[in-house]
Amino acid sequence: MCFFKRMDPHVQRAANSFQNRFSKTALLVLVSIASAITALIQSAGGTLPAVGLIISPFSTLPVVLITIISPLLGIYTFFLTGLLLLLVQPSELLIFLFTTGLLGVGLGHGFTFFQRRILIASIGSLSLFPGICIMLLGFQFPLFGPEFQSTSSFYFWLSLFLFSCGYSLVWVEITFLIFKKYVSRRLRSKP
Repeated sequence: MCFFKRMDPHVQRAANSFQNRFSKTALLVLVSIASAITALIQSAGGTLPAVGLIISPFSTLPVVLITIISPLLGIYTFFLTGLLLLLVQPSELLIFLFTTGLLGVGLGHGFTFFQRRILIASIGSLSLFPGICIMLLGFQFPLFGPEFQSTSSFYFWLSLFLFSCGYSLVWVEITFLIFKKYVSRRLRSKP
């Protein structure tokens, strides 16, 4: 199965090449740009009623990419995006901090420390699932809408865990495809 395959070494080298190509100042500028883009994408969920629900999950992508470049810069991006959302769209702040942003940081760390897709997806789901639990139980946030009230069922929590595993795996594949595309362009551009 492709879940247990090791990542292409070119993809790992592409992630490492970012650190070597940019100065520390350029990386901080990259963090601020990624934070601004992430805040705009996440705030689309509260600003645009129907289309925003489709756009806002993509706020995970910039956090994943920056965290792959540098785990510390990924955490900076996470907190800076949280501060920007506090100013721009406070209603999306909790959603970002405990779901999409936390997933991005978890997946980025997974890509940094592990080689197999299943391990990376496991780290992502182990960061997403507790975030969803905190939102549902701790803050009583209606994550699935105001009509949905039943959180006491075992099957609900099992399906929520399986959803977080599947969602994390989808983001692993999306990130892997982006890096693979980047590597193929870099190899074609070299003489």
